Amino acid sequence: MDPQMQNGDVVDVSAACDAGGTKHEDDHEKKKTAVSRSVVDTSAPFGSVKEATTRFGGIGFWRPTTHNPYGREPEVTSEVDIAKMEKQAAQLKSDLILKERETLSALEELETTMNTVVELKAKLQHADLLVAGINDGGTSSLIMFPSSTPGLILLELKQAKLNLIKTTHDLVGIRTAIESYKARIEKERILLDKTKKRLVLSSMKVMSLKEEVSETNQKVKDCDNDPLHATWEIQKLSSEAEHLKKVLEATKSEVLKAMCEIEQTKSKIKTAESRLVAAKKIKEASRATEAFVRAEINALKSNEMKPEEGINLTVEEYTSLTRKAQYAEETLKRRVVSTELQVDEANVSKTETLTQVEKVTEELMLRKAALEEALSRVEAANRAKLEVEEAMRKWRSDQGQTKSSVKNPTKFKNSSKGLPLVDGNDPPPTVFQSTLSIGQILSRKLHSWESSVCVEKSSGKQKGSISQMFCKSGSVLNLRDGQENARKDVTPKEKKKLGRFFRVSIVSKQGKKVTPKFSVT
Repeated sequence: MDPQMQNGDVVDVSAACDAGGTKHEDDHEKKKTAVSRSVVDTSAPFGSVKEATTRFGGIGFWRPTTHNPYGREPEVTSEVDIAKMEKQAAQLKSDLILKERETLSALEELETTMNTVVELKAKLQHADLLVAGINDGGTSSLIMFPSSTPGLILLELKQAKLNLIKTTHDLVGIRTAIESYKARIEKERILLDKTKKRLVLSSMKVMSLKEEVSETNQKVKDCDNDPLHATWEIQKLSSEAEHLKKVLEATKSEVLKAMCEIEQTKSKIKTAESRLVAAKKIKEASRATEAFVRAEINALKSNEMKPEEGINLTVEEYTSLTRKAQYAEETLKRRVVSTELQVDEANVSKTETLTQVEKVTEELMLRKAALEEALSRVEAANRAKLEVEEAMRKWRSDQGQTKSSVKNPTKFKNSSKGLPLVDGNDPPPTVFQSTLSIGQILSRKLHSWESSVCVEKSSGKQKGSISQMFCKSGSVLNLRDGQENARKDVTPKEKKKLGRFFRVSIVSKQGKKVTPKFSVT
C-alpha cells in the first residue's frame, strides 16, 4: 500500500459528492443548537465557610445584654455596609463591560472562520466536479488523481468545522457569563433594597421599644400605688416567660432541622462536583484527540509542499476507505454529544443543590432573627419583673418605717379571739413562710447567669454556636418550676391560718443581701 494510507489518511471523495448539501445543513443545525444551548455558571459562590458567613450577615459573638438601669432606652445598631455593596456593584459593571468586549472579538473571529468555510466549500465543489468528470469518462478501473486536492480539502474542511464549533462554544460561554453578571447585579440591588427596608424596620422597633419603656414606667408607678396589681403583673410575666420558653424550644428544633438539611445539600454538592470532574476529564480526552488530528493535518500540509504525485486506487479500496472515514466521523460525533450531555447534567444538578442551599440559609436567617427577638422579649420581661420587685421593696420599707414611728399602739378588745396586731416591742409573730418566692427564684437565676457571664468575659471572647446560645438562655427561662413548687408547699389549712397576713420576701439585684421581712395586716 501507499505510505500515505499506512499513516491512516482517509480519502473521502464520493461521500463529499453524495452528501455535500446535507453536511452544510447539519453544520447549520449544530450552530443553532450550540448557540441556543444554555450553559450554567459552575463557579463556586464562595470558597470557605468564612466567606459564606460574611455573605449572609457575618460572624456574631454571644454577648448577653445586662439589664438597663431604670428609664434608659435600648440602642439599636444597623450592621449594614451600603458603601461596600455599591463598590461591588461597580466592580460587576466593569466586569460586564470586559465580557462584552470579549464577545465582540469572538464575533469577529467567527466571521473570519465563516469566510474560510465558504472558500473551502468552493474548493470542495470544484473537486466534486473533477471527480464527476472522471467517473463519466470511465477510462479504466483504476482512478488517477492528485493526492493533494480532495483529501487535503476534506481535512481542511474538518479543521474549519472544529474551529467553528469552538468559537460558537466560546461565544455561548461569554453570553452566559454576561447573563450571570447581570443576574448578580440585580441580586445586589435587591439586597440593597432589603437593607433599606431593614433600616426602616429597625427605626420602627426603636419607636416601639420607647413606647414599651414608657408603659413599664407607668406600670411601676401603678405598682407603687397598688401592691396587689404588682403581684398580678409578676404572675402575668411568668406566664409570658413560659410561653417564650416553648417558642424557643420550637425554634431550636427548627434550627436543628435546617442544619440537617444543609448537611444533606452539602453531600449533594459533593456528588455533583465529582460528576463535573469526570465530565471535564472526558472533555480533556476529546481535546487531546482533536490535537492529534491537528498534528496529522499539519503533517499533511508539510507533505503538500512536496512535488505532486499521483495515487492509483482500485474501486474496492476507495469504497473501503470512504466507509472507514464515515465510521470514524460518526464515532467522533457520538463521543462529543455524550460528553456535552454529561457536562450539562452535572451543571444542572449543581445549580439545583446551590438553590436548595440558598433557600435553607435564608430560612435559617429568618429563624435566627425570630430567636433573637424572643430572647430580647424574655430579657425585657425579666427587667420588668426586677423593676416591679424593686418598687414593692420600696413600698414595704416605707410601710415598715411608718409603723415603727407610732408609739403605744392600741389593741382591740377581742384581740384574744382574733389575730394580734404587730407591736413595735413584741417579737414578730410566727407566720408561715413559703420555701421560695418568685423574687428569690429570679434573683438566684440571674445571679448564677451573671456570674457565668463574668467568667466567660474574663477568659476571653469565644465564638458561640446556636446550641450554646439556647443553653445559656435556658437558665433564665426556668422560672415556672420553682413557682409551682412554692405553691404546692402551701396547704389550704395553712392558708386559713394566715388570715389577712401575707409575706413578701424581696431580694436585691445583686442577689447577695436579703432585705428584712415584714408581716402586714
